[in-house]
Amino acid sequence: MDEAVQLTKRTARGEAGQLKIGFTATARHTILPALVRNFRDRFPQVELTMLELCTEAQVVALNDGQIDVAFLHPPIDDRGLKLCLILEEDFVAVLPKSHPLLRYEKIPLFAFADEPLIIHPRQKGPVLYDGLLQICQQVGFQPKIVQESISMQTRVCLVAAGIGISFVSESVQSLVGSDVVCRALADCPIKLKFAAAWRRNFVTPPLQEFLDILHQGI
Repeated sequence: MDEAVQLTKRTARGEAGQLKIGFTATARHTILPALVRNFRDRFPQVELTMLELCTEAQVVALNDGQIDVAFLHPPIDDRGLKLCLILEEDFVAVLPKSHPLLRYEKIPLFAFADEPLIIHPRQKGPVLYDGLLQICQQVGFQPKIVQESISMQTRVCLVAAGIGISFVSESVQSLVGSDVVCRALADCPIKLKFAAAWRRNFVTPPLQEFLDILHQGI
C-alpha cells in the first residue's frame, strides 16, 4: 500500500498527525506529565508541541488555531469552546519563616490588612487579581501590593527574602521549598479552577484520542 495512503489512514485513526497543547504551571505539576506519557505510549507517531502560556494567551491561541487543547484557569470567554473542569482547589499563603502570622493554624483574611503582598499580575490573571481585591475590600482593607510576578519561583524567592507574603494553589505548595512556610486560609472564598478547553467544532482525530485518555483519568 502506498505510504501516503497509510499515513492518511493512521492520521484518520488518530495514530499520526500533530497535537499542539497549551498549559499553565498547574498542569505541569498535576495532570499533564502522566497524561502526555500515556498518550505518547499509545500514539508515538503523533507529533506533540507543548507551549506554556497564561490562561488569556491560551484562549487567544485556541481561537486562532495555534493550539488544539488548552489547560487553563476558568472563568474564560468560552464562546465556541468546550470546557472540562479537572479540579478546583484552595489557595494557601506563603510566608517567611518565623513570620508572626504563623501563629494561626488557618490565617483569617483580615490578618493580611497591614502585610505587603506579592501576587500574580492582573494582565496575566485578571479574574484572580480582581477577586483578591474584592474580598480584601469586603473584609475591610485595601491590600498592600508591593510586587507582581507571573513566576511562582520569583514570588517565593521574594517571600523568602522578607519582601512580603504571597499565595499559591494547594497543588503546588510542595514545590515552594524549605525557605518559606505555607499556611491554609481560614475564610477565603476564591478557588482556583483548572480545566481543559478545546474548540467545539474542530476536534482532530489525535485530539479526540487525547481527550478520551483525559476523560478516563478524571
